[in-house]
Amino acid sequence: MDRSSVSDLEAQTRELEHQIHKLERRGFHMTPTEQEQATRLKKLRLISKDRLASIR
Repeated sequence: MDRSSVSDLEAQTRELEHQIHKLERRGFHMTPTEQEQATRLKKLRLISKDRLASIR
């Protein structure tokens, strides 16, 4: 995998972390839809981190 792909994957991971943090700041005020979205984003972040770990 080339350097630009790694950089893109790192940027994607950071963006997912930002979105998760933004949702989690709402705490107990998250709607069920927001909770589902946070769970989905966490799964995507995990996949992204796993890909990064496998290429490093």
